[in-house]
Amino acid sequence: MKTIKFLALTLLTLFTISCSSDDNNSAQPVAGAGFVWSINGQTTTKNTSVANYNLQGTAMNLFATPSGTVFEINLTGSTPGTYTLGNGNALYYNFSTTENLTSPTTGSVTITSFANNKVSGTFTASGVGTGVTSISGSFTNIGL
Repeated sequence: MKTIKFLALTLLTLFTISCSSDDNNSAQPVAGAGFVWSINGQTTTKNTSVANYNLQGTAMNLFATPSGTVFEINLTGSTPGTYTLGNGNALYYNFSTTENLTSPTTGSVTITSFANNKVSGTFTASGVGTGVTSISGSFTNIGL
């Protein structure tokens, strides 16, 4: 009888340890993932690891929205390559009320890798904004 109780307790312990409460549908930060950028050609960079992407057909949307910052990059495709801003490709950046670039007139986004549900690349844009006239940077291992 002691053997059965011991076996039952062992199995219950293993089952409890192996179960997880992780929600696979929520965006989780990935080590080494995020956006890094600089504004107006400054050497000082800003960064965030709070980012994700979604697909709408063949189009890709990248988002980073940590406290006080909004990045949104909308692309007409999701395959590696360079996407020129305009013609359905867009970049929006707002860090605070004094630092935004809401109407880039030129620039591009380059997807360097899209594999294993992670996307990486670079971006550059310039145009009309408040306090910001140009922005450049990269995104690395952005997941769903």
